[in-house]
Amino acid sequence: MEVMPGKPQPRAQQLKKEKKEQEHSHTPKAPEMDVKFPKSVCGTAETFSVLALVCPDQSYNMRFPLLVGTNVLRRLIQDCRKVGGDKYLSTLPIHTNWIAAYTACGEKLKTCNREGKAVPVRLCRKKPVIILKNDTCEVTGIRHTKVSGKGGKAILEEPERHAVPGALVVSKQLIQVKPRSHSKVKVVICNVSNHSVTLQPKRVIAECMLVDWVKAVKADMDSYSPNNPKTEDQLSTLAPSKNTSQDSPGDLNFENSPVSEELKSHIKSRINKEASKAFARHNLDVGHVSSVAHSIELVEHVPFIGCTRRISPTYFEDLRRHLQELLATGIIKESNSLYASPVVLVRKKNGDLRMVIDYRKLNNLTKKDAYPLPRRRRHSPCCQVQNISPSWT
Repeated sequence: MEVMPGKPQPRAQQLKKEKKEQEHSHTPKAPEMDVKFPKSVCGTAETFSVLALVCPDQSYNMRFPLLVGTNVLRRLIQDCRKVGGDKYLSTLPIHTNWIAAYTACGEKLKTCNREGKAVPVRLCRKKPVIILKNDTCEVTGIRHTKVSGKGGKAILEEPERHAVPGALVVSKQLIQVKPRSHSKVKVVICNVSNHSVTLQPKRVIAECMLVDWVKAVKADMDSYSPNNPKTEDQLSTLAPSKNTSQDSPGDLNFENSPVSEELKSHIKSRINKEASKAFARHNLDVGHVSSVAHSIELVEHVPFIGCTRRISPTYFEDLRRHLQELLATGIIKESNSLYASPVVLVRKKNGDLRMVIDYRKLNNLTKKDAYPLPRRRRHSPCCQVQNISPSWT
């Protein structure tokens, strides 16, 4: 049988197809599995089929050998917003570590769209670059997009929207991008063919895209177990449940009170009506009362900014996590005030970090207000319960 020139034989085509299928048969498939997230920890009870990475080199790999990426966090954040609204961090039962992860991931989602798109990197040379066969070359590329803020980390990889010679392989890199409209980056290109390849000036050789960072939080793996219902109940107390009314301060226990049932009911209704938000529901809730206004009157002075105190490097990670929690729950916010008092860090008995503000300089500038405080000894006989003593915190 005569074969036309330029067309492959049918037998050769079949052998080529079988060889290609044999090569792909040894390619491992992506490890996709169903992961269930408990509502008492993540704020929403969902089961996702996600790509998971099993890491055997972690210290807690026998109990928690699974790592999930920011794509899972984004889906959980969307579900939490549908249930709890924009303030889902304070209205849903979310664990402290997940609050920090949601906050860090949410900040990156608020960035502009141009930072979330891949930016082409072009060859920054006036003359063509020749890459020899089986050789690796480092060339200089330039990107023409300004990054907001102080810059950040970006991933450099092979472009998808622009064609690159098939014999060239661009090495993936994690680079630091400066906040400039034009920034130069180093691109490593490998020529895996048996012939030389020429790159023309201003040709697209790679793509650069900012990456999402979720700062690591030191999770207390020993204190949480998915099989321990008591621990899940403790975690659920970090925030009110979905069915809890926003106007209810929680369960008020009047069992040991000598007052009548009618008076107990009257007190509960008054509290629910006038001071429902004054009670803390979890560790990151300090309560809020807007019915009383308090003003601090100062003597004539010049606004001051106190010198910051030295912080031990061992406190950096705990302080960063604590600030994220306080920002996420609305306890603190960014300020441009003319007054600034130094921060003092102390450790609690359980090892957690407590942030204290030194207001001594501000107190020295306040006008003294002499107001008689009630004496404890005069009012203690009025109380029928004798084992109660007031304390100031």
